[in-house]
Amino acid sequence: MSENIISAISNNSEKILRILFILLSSFLANKLVKYLSKKVRKTIACMPISKAKQQQRLNTIRGLIVTTSQVAISLIAILMTLPLLGVDIAPLLAGVGVAGLAIGLGLRSFVSDVISGFFILWENQYNIGDNVKIANQEGSVTKITLRTVFLRGSDGSTIIIPNSNISVVIKYKPKKKSK
Repeated sequence: MSENIISAISNNSEKILRILFILLSSFLANKLVKYLSKKVRKTIACMPISKAKQQQRLNTIRGLIVTTSQVAISLIAILMTLPLLGVDIAPLLAGVGVAGLAIGLGLRSFVSDVISGFFILWENQYNIGDNVKIANQEGSVTKITLRTVFLRGSDGSTIIIPNSNISVVIKYKPKKKSK
């Protein structure tokens, strides 16, 4: 039995090395993205806003960059590894393309959410920690994604609002801390 394992490893050593290289490269790429996302601080520090607002903006943008990059890097690594395991990805990609077209027609609201989310972040309309009123819901922003915004209501409830439903935002001034 051990001879069969050794034989299988020696016959597939090149594929194994390639797979290990892909996994190592994707791991290092994710680490590089996390490192570079920390460098966003310098860009945000140049903005004429308070330190607290700079930190809010940094947390919002950094989370978005890291999450989006990790998904993209993982998908690329999977697509590079599958052929090495004997899976033909051409039919898979063709099927995904056709399914993507069909799903895309049904996902207009999703696309609208993502586009709206991009502009919310680009225009710095609000950040994590801001107290806002969005779609007749009031709360503190706890998370912003390209698709949704999460609020923490005054009663502790979590309110999730799709970005395409946001037409008016009221951003309250921060409460001054009493001494």
